[in-house]
Amino acid sequence: MSFDYLIVGNAILGLTTAYRLTQLAPHAKIGIIGPSHRRGSATTAAGAMLGLFGEITTAYYTDHYHKAYFALARYAQAEWPQLVAELNQQLPTKEHIAIHPNGTFVLLNAPNPEQDDTLNYQAIVQALIEYNAPYEKVAPKDVPGLAPADSAQTIASLYIPDERSINPVAVLYALEKILYHQPNVTPIDASATRLQVTQSAHPAITGVELHNGDQQTADQVIIAAGTSSQDLIDTLPALRGRIPRILSGEGVSFIFDQSALGSHQIEHVIRTPNRAGACSLHMVPNAKEQHLLYLGASNVLQRRALPGASMQNITWLLQSSLQDMS
Repeated sequence: MSFDYLIVGNAILGLTTAYRLTQLAPHAKIGIIGPSHRRGSATTAAGAMLGLFGEITTAYYTDHYHKAYFALARYAQAEWPQLVAELNQQLPTKEHIAIHPNGTFVLLNAPNPEQDDTLNYQAIVQALIEYNAPYEKVAPKDVPGLAPADSAQTIASLYIPDERSINPVAVLYALEKILYHQPNVTPIDASATRLQVTQSAHPAITGVELHNGDQQTADQVIIAAGTSSQDLIDTLPALRGRIPRILSGEGVSFIFDQSALGSHQIEHVIRTPNRAGACSLHMVPNAKEQHLLYLGASNVLQRRALPGASMQNITWLLQSSLQDMS
């Protein structure tokens, strides 16, 4: 098939790109390539904290790239309510998605002032003051749901009322429902293995080859396949050396049913500061089904994506959560 736009990737980047294209070019033929199971997708494993200051680390004050990232994150956070409202207008009421409004508790568990946790916690406080953002210091004993083991006592905590979260899987399903009912949008349940390029003095990408040998062509090819994007980039030696490598992160997350806790259910995001490239330990209640609680996440950087999570990371995440929460 031939398309005006061919998007490689069917998770949050690919689908939101397709959604905006249907608005900017309503008559364009759009193809979306990606396996329906989305195995290894970061979107389906994410806690999707729509937070800003909880992500701050000391790098924000030493690296202009982190400042640029924070500025982009501030812009993105402001865009989410409008996107959710747009999607909900096109969905049945029972399928509406929701942004969780209950704010974030940030915990400091590391007593050593030289450890990343302590320094990053201090950077969060400094940034909150710098931007005059609302927050309050909270005694650890007053954090709802916090019951740490004796060996992992929380020494400080704060509450950021304006931080939010959202269920990323619900967002994906909403985008799928809206996009895949449009006659000019074609989902292709497959993996792309190679970029097709014209053999000329000025080569151009004209399409992709799929894992089954089929070929799809397009006027414009958009690569939005997460860490799998690197495999496609590597098929073009001239392109490979011009783009910083995309690293893969091995992450683990769980969904718990906390119905048995009754009135003691966790109703806020509770997290620790980021550390060593990881997303911190965090618990995120589902905005619509608050008896469901997300627990994440480990993140071990790899040059290539792995087929599954390691038992070491699974064990680490469970042990960490049992130390920190009741």
